[in-house]
Amino acid sequence: MNNVQDGSKLLAWVTGADGLIGSHIKLSAPFYVYAPTWRVRGLNRKDFDLTNFEEMQRQFEIDRPALVIHCAALSDLEACELEPAKTRLVNRETAFFLSRLSEVIPMIFFSSILVFGGSNGN
Repeated sequence: MNNVQDGSKLLAWVTGADGLIGSHIKLSAPFYVYAPTWRVRGLNRKDFDLTNFEEMQRQFEIDRPALVIHCAALSDLEACELEPAKTRLVNRETAFFLSRLSEVIPMIFFSSILVFGGSNGN
């Protein structure tokens, strides 16, 4: 699924493609007349587990995306409070690892008030 296949279209990864924002990006992408040279691979849990960093790196090297739109996160407040270690792994460590993979390409990161309220920090 690399950028050479499927004509000359560039590949964008959209993580969290079954979530609210990710699903809208994935479903509306074919209608973006201003981005005709792009195609989207919407990623969800069925594709691979984003917390399996070895597998994520393998998939990244296979696909060679030219853009990453990272929408995946745990956002259920009660679940996050019950499982802080899992929440940190999914919401923080996964984003950090993906950003390292994407260091030479654009990466767009989505968050919510449930993940980061924005009231503190840089």
